Amino acid sequence: MGTFDEAFISRIQLKLHYGEFTDNERKRLWRNLFRELERERGKSMRIVQSAKDYVLEGHEVRALQWNGREIKNGKTTTLNYYSQALMFTVELTRPLL
Repeated sequence: MGTFDEAFISRIQLKLHYGEFTDNERKRLWRNLFRELERERGKSMRIVQSAKDYVLEGHEVRALQWNGREIKNGKTTTLNYYSQALMFTVELTRPLL
């Protein structure tokens, strides 16, 4: 037997089933993601404590019962949104009203 062809390997799919996360497991994943963001983007981004509290303790976020993939996708979507929003932000020198 030789080696597997790349075209054959690219068609192999594997589905793994994981049980649902507990609230504590979700919190641990969120904390790890916050630390990762602070390490990678600490000079250009700051996550305020109230945002962390909302994600870690908020009933709305807890009710979503996201799995690990959904949490990472939420992080990526949020970062992409705010990166784009920052491109269009204008510094205000006086109040709007």
